[in-house]
Amino acid sequence: MPFVWLISFLFIFMSFYHNELLAAVLSLVSLVPYYLVLWLFRNQLKHNFTFKIKPIK
Repeated sequence: MPFVWLISFLFIFMSFYHNELLAAVLSLVSLVPYYLVLWLFRNQLKHNFTFKIKPIK
């Protein structure tokens, strides 16, 4: 999900600013709210996800 977020914002910022460095920095900065929300809801998310690993035969 962060990859899709990053690429989407990269294209959006490139269309507005036409500067690759600025677009890259802004798209990386746009990940801060994403991870902040994940961090704020970490206790609720901890109870909702379970992962199981199955052996490969």
